[in-house]
Amino acid sequence: MRRPLYAFVAVALTCGCGTRSKSQDEVGGAKPTDSASSRENEPAAKSPPSLPLPSSSELPTETSAQPAPLSAAECPAERQRCSVDFTVSDTTASSVELRGDFAQGAWSKGIPMTKDGTTWRAAASVRPGATVNYKYCVDPRSNGACASWKTDAFHAVVPPDQNNQIARVTCVPNACDAPATTVRFIAVGDTGKGNAGQYEVARAMDAKCRVSGCDFVVLLGDNIYESGASSVTDPLFQDRFEKPYAAIPVPFYAILGNHDYGGNGAGNEFGKEQNEVAYSAQSSKWKMPAPYYRFKNLDAEFFALDTNAQLYGNDAQQRTDVKAWLSGSTAKWKVALAHHPYRSNGPHGNAGNYDGNPNVPNFNGATVKSFAEEVVCGHADLYLSGHDHSRQWLSEPCGGTEFVVSGTGSSPTRLGGTNTTRFQSAALGFVYIVIDGKNLTAEMVETDGSTSFSRTLTK
Repeated sequence: MRRPLYAFVAVALTCGCGTRSKSQDEVGGAKPTDSASSRENEPAAKSPPSLPLPSSSELPTETSAQPAPLSAAECPAERQRCSVDFTVSDTTASSVELRGDFAQGAWSKGIPMTKDGTTWRAAASVRPGATVNYKYCVDPRSNGACASWKTDAFHAVVPPDQNNQIARVTCVPNACDAPATTVRFIAVGDTGKGNAGQYEVARAMDAKCRVSGCDFVVLLGDNIYESGASSVTDPLFQDRFEKPYAAIPVPFYAILGNHDYGGNGAGNEFGKEQNEVAYSAQSSKWKMPAPYYRFKNLDAEFFALDTNAQLYGNDAQQRTDVKAWLSGSTAKWKVALAHHPYRSNGPHGNAGNYDGNPNVPNFNGATVKSFAEEVVCGHADLYLSGHDHSRQWLSEPCGGTEFVVSGTGSSPTRLGGTNTTRFQSAALGFVYIVIDGKNLTAEMVETDGSTSFSRTLTK
């Protein structure tokens, strides 16, 4: 049986894909924000289903001339692109699309291929050195589904979705992306168990990033259960972070939770948290430059808090620094990243009355409450947290600051509090956020890829 044709070669093509510029770590400041208006909707977007795949393919023999490479002065490395040609043979298809993770949304609506006899051709603009997953959609339908999918034998077919994968694209950059205008990220907490739940959420995160695009992921604490990492070389970094998220090639900005401070969750092995800070030098993805820190991406600035230090009253310098960072920020959007929630309907409950213990210092969360009210409320647009293993969007802001809990990164717990919410769920999942100019949209994403709730804040 004749094997269908497949190839990729470097050719000139102007790039229009939506790859992002890099985040800038530890860039300062924030000022009080205007109150936000909001609108709500409930879409149900899902990733395309995997279908039975044929096994045949073949290689081409033609290669185009190599263009002159771009210099870093002409185009920053993160925006450099080159064109890769894909060619496949199909004698029965009416139309074929090339789909993959080379551009935002390219899995649900791919690049139409041009027919030349029995051969279908298309070019995709990609980043040199990138890992590219792709597949051929045969006879795409108006709803984005495909009559069938094709892979080829030239590159590996990788689980879980049985896509072809080019492990490292080798090509000469000859085009430059326009500067990014949107920030896209996932926020998820209480991940570090290395269990089936963590892997289930990680697969859903990977699928969302492939379809919608991700610039980075925020880990909202309790990154390593049950008592943090014993050293910078602790195997738990592999089991609880590197392996579950191996397929997601973006930075992970991690913050500290009580389990990261050890003590089996008591959070009282002070100094142990420095192992997670130091691991930043060992990992290409893990980002934690200090127990609390800030970073900026386009029009958004993020303030990573150490709420365990707040819990124990070891936060005097943090209060001074974060207050100055927020008051001095010129970012349009300011997002606080925390482990402990200000309000929650989970078993831990509201700050100041954690676990129903209002009179127990260091555990009742009174200092977390005062930090939020004195430093964050009215100065940040959004406060993301974990600790309770549920997802919630609380109805009542604090000085205009909205509160979202996203703690279902590996295992759920019950809901039973009395705070009013716009949304709450104890199912595994995560929050996906897009900041685009005057709009910030957050989606509650389930492990099947559907969006169960969405809300947009507008300035």
